[in-house]
Amino acid sequence: MYKFPEGLYTDVRVESVFSTGLVYENSQMIQNKVKTDRGAFIRVYDGKRWFYSATSNPDGVQAEIDNLAKMACPNENILENPTVKLFEVNVGEDFKFGDTDVSKIPVEDKVALAEKYLPELKCDDMPMTRLFYLDKHTEKHIVSSKGTDIKFDYQTVAVVAFGMLVVNGLPQQMSWQKTGVKFDDVLGQEGKISAEIEDTREYAEKAVPVEKGEYTCILAPIATGVFTHESFGHKSEADFMIGDETMIKEWALGSRVGSDILSIVDTGIYEGSGYVPYDDEGTKAKYNYIIKNGILSGRLHSAYTASDLGENLTGNARAINFEFEPIVRMTDTFILPGTT
Repeated sequence: MYKFPEGLYTDVRVESVFSTGLVYENSQMIQNKVKTDRGAFIRVYDGKRWFYSATSNPDGVQAEIDNLAKMACPNENILENPTVKLFEVNVGEDFKFGDTDVSKIPVEDKVALAEKYLPELKCDDMPMTRLFYLDKHTEKHIVSSKGTDIKFDYQTVAVVAFGMLVVNGLPQQMSWQKTGVKFDDVLGQEGKISAEIEDTREYAEKAVPVEKGEYTCILAPIATGVFTHESFGHKSEADFMIGDETMIKEWALGSRVGSDILSIVDTGIYEGSGYVPYDDEGTKAKYNYIIKNGILSGRLHSAYTASDLGENLTGNARAINFEFEPIVRMTDTFILPGTT
């Protein structure tokens, strides 16, 4: 497919992204956007420096490779470089959404679905409302000079509603969402927004200030997710540790950071918003324990951070889109169930 320069490591990530964005404000449509983006991100590495290029013309990738190679210094031992040695070589296809690809669903059907839920947002005590329908289908093709050649897809679908209730003269935000990986996943949600509005209203009417003290708490899934993401997930992204001895000591593997019942995992293997069968360096998704039975057990890595810290790949090199290089970021991070 491409002619890779000798003495250099090269990889290419081509992306095709379809997305829909419908936005309603106070029941009036203010956005109806359907778009398709296609582009590529190219990296060349000589063992000392990375050279990057992004293009919206995938047909011009070879020229981008050649231009980057001119700036690099060929290294006959590039395959022995610690980072390059870690790169996995994967070959194959993993397409899951051919029959349910959201790009095949007429936008008129998506508008009809969104507008079916709008009447539930009409309340006298909720003067400001917003409703979103969002979907995205992404196909990626990653190839490398080591031999990787993989193609895969993933997608997400969501309906999200917000409203600002006014209860006893005070504002109280209502939010509701339904997410999935197929259009059918967000069908049949009639009555859910109304129920959430009623729950929010009841909470605002009856809530009282908490008294200072220690409590046994039952956290809602969204609160648990935010807590896990912010308190443990970001600290486990290994690029924060590179060159920071203080952080490495404070967040040392083997340290006790929670009770025996606490185990936290990060993985891209489950379909949903964190699903990535391969990361943007072509590493196959792993099941990574960040914390196991209260003990800090692992970190999240790209090939560079794993080689620098002498650890294993985790499948967490991720880019925002084809305009950006991969950096270490979480996939699907969650607390495992257990008993007390």
